Amino acid sequence: MNKSGCQMSLFIFKKDSTTSNKQKIMKKSLLLVPAFALAFGLNSCKKDDTAESGEITSVSTKYKAFVMKHSATWCGPCGTYAYPAVHDLLEQQGDNVTCIYIQDGDDLVSTANIPAGQSVLADHWGFGLPGSAVNAGPETYPSLSALNTQVNTALNANRSAKAGIGISHVVEAAGVKVTAKVVAFSDLPSGTYSLALYLTEDNMMEHQNGLTATEVEFDHVLVGIADGKAFGTTLFSTATKGQKFDKEVTIPISGAVRNRANLRVVAVLWKLDANGEPVDVINSNVY
Repeated sequence: MNKSGCQMSLFIFKKDSTTSNKQKIMKKSLLLVPAFALAFGLNSCKKDDTAESGEITSVSTKYKAFVMKHSATWCGPCGTYAYPAVHDLLEQQGDNVTCIYIQDGDDLVSTANIPAGQSVLADHWGFGLPGSAVNAGPETYPSLSALNTQVNTALNANRSAKAGIGISHVVEAAGVKVTAKVVAFSDLPSGTYSLALYLTEDNMMEHQNGLTATEVEFDHVLVGIADGKAFGTTLFSTATKGQKFDKEVTIPISGAVRNRANLRVVAVLWKLDANGEPVDVINSNVY
């Protein structure tokens, strides 16, 4: 999966009276950008200079489908089918998706360290091992073709994102302080819109049954959920175009975390039904 932090971002260009080389280059570059790109933002692969301090300077305008994998290192079929299918999916889809690995009490995340709320997240789909889901489901047995079909369907249905999410996080002694900003790009009808923040870890090396390698790299491993709420907490019930919503929370660091430098945050803006069950992903993002 693309870890460069590339995302479509909102920028405001301010006109200046000087004509430096930098401005000339910018003017030439802007001539190459289609009109819609100026309206919705330019693609930037550079992390915001202030992101590490917790300040959000841009909000993604790109739609990203949300992928979940339910697996365990002790599960043979998880190595034979789930690991390669999801690994290849993320390689192919790149910045089109975000992802979390729900590990079921194994060498990566022991039973004692399973994040509060994870069982609700998995039980919603009745996840077996291995299992996978895109956005609000349904659960499927992990196969590259099936996952690609579901992701592409979600992307085609959201060519213009209805809302965007900006994220930053700072690792502190007490946990990971997360700041998130949601911006509505269109009017959103009445409903329950909930923002979930998932803490994941990359670069975890471990043996996976079903694979011959002594150790393989695991990324996107779920190690924490904000407030212990599987589908987040309600952010708004309706929104008008341009409206902004902020959330700040600290996610505790559990004993499952091996290296704080490899922690990331996945944000998902869910739409829930009257029973609090997810029916759609308005957007997702990762930082």
